[in-house]
This record gives sequence, structure tokens and C-alpha cells, in this order.
Amino acid sequence: MRSHRTIRCTLPRASELGSVGAVLALPSGHVRVTRHICAAFPNARVAVCDLDESGVTFCARQWDGEPISSQSDLSSLDPRGPYHVIWVGSLFTHVEPD
Repeated sequence: MRSHRTIRCTLPRASELGSVGAVLALPSGHVRVTRHICAAFPNARVAVCDLDESGVTFCARQWDGEPISSQSDLSSLDPRGPYHVIWVGSLFTHVEPD
């Protein structure tokens, strides 16, 4: 529940940047973050990226997002930017420090 509160509090502050035309959710998961991003930036292009293809497919279909298949090696990922806001949630807890 704490992460939901963080998302709801943080995203509206990002809207203070002015016009936000593109947002990347990495990792997007299935629902947890993407729904809040779409609510905070209703006119933005939202790209959803995750290793879990079913989550990417669901979010892209549910919120008309741009699906991006992630890579285990993030250095080989093409996120198709640029983005005004990049939401990185629990990604760093799931990768090796190196």
C-alpha cells in the first residue's frame, strides 16, 4: 500500500514540469503504476516496458499505451524516447548491483 501512496503523491508533482507529452513506466507491471500515470497525464503518450510480456500487453491494451519489451540486459534496451517523465519503480530491487 505504501508504494501506491508514493505513486499518487509523486506523479502530480511531476506535472509541475509543464507540458508532459511522453512518459515511460519501467517496469510497468500489470496495473499498479500505469493506471496512476495515465490519470496524472491524460494527454501524454505512455510507454509501458517490462520483462513480463503479459503485463506489457495488458497495460498497452487497457490504457492505450505503447508496448516495449524489456531486456534482461538493460544496456541493450531501446526505450524509444525521449520522455519528459520516467517512472522507475521496483526495478533496481530486481537487478544485480553490477
